[in-house]
Amino acid sequence: MRTALALLVLMAGAAPALAAPEGAGQPAALESLHSAFKAICLDHLNDPDAQLAAAKSAPFEAEELPTREDGTIRLHSGGMVIIVRDQPKLIYCGVGGPIDGALDLEAGQALLEPTAGAPSKQDGTRLFWENGKVHFAFIGNTAADGQAFVLFASGLDRD
Repeated sequence: MRTALALLVLMAGAAPALAAPEGAGQPAALESLHSAFKAICLDHLNDPDAQLAAAKSAPFEAEELPTREDGTIRLHSGGMVIIVRDQPKLIYCGVGGPIDGALDLEAGQALLEPTAGAPSKQDGTRLFWENGKVHFAFIGNTAADGQAFVLFASGLDRD
């Protein structure tokens, strides 16, 4: 169980890097990123291949970016970035990118609570949920230019 939470905390550092490639799209509404997270990550929680297929299918039609050395697969669709990581003990999936307006943790929490319940931990602009083998995170960051970025993430322990 700690493995998934540790990875979600590690991925919190990725929030500033969630910008899609230059000129790839405009900031999205927070609700749009959450809807994509549900369709890509939550609807296929235990199947990273299905998560990738959902990301590459309509309406997202995401394109793969270079795979990271740790095996993390990144894709982009408009201003959105999708991250899928399949490990022997963990399936991780996240959807994020720049959002319209200011960072609003309460709005992100409200979107995840119907699925995840109340958060178990808050660390600055990061909220975490631990629900048995399933873990969730809502991670936000604001760049120096004022642009807010968020990441909705899920982790599933395999053991």
